Amino acid sequence: MNIVTWTDKKGVMHRSIMTGETKNPSEGFLSDPPDVIHSINWDEVAVELHNALVRRNLFTYNDVVRGQNELSNAILSSLRKKVKQLFREDTQ
Repeated sequence: MNIVTWTDKKGVMHRSIMTGETKNPSEGFLSDPPDVIHSINWDEVAVELHNALVRRNLFTYNDVVRGQNELSNAILSSLRKKVKQLFREDTQ
């Protein structure tokens, strides 16, 4: 068995487990992370990110330069829980 990482026509990377019978990676056993593309409500993430930026007083480029950690925290706070939940659901 081989593990192959490949990219589909849409530019999305995948990982497949290849057996002796499979020749194309897309025919192998797909071993991807949870589907963040279709399973996350990206409009909701955008609203949460916007609100996190406001709470952290990040309104201008200078605000972002002064508060690099605040920008990272705003991004993570709006997305981390959703991604962790997908992994949790994927293992149940």
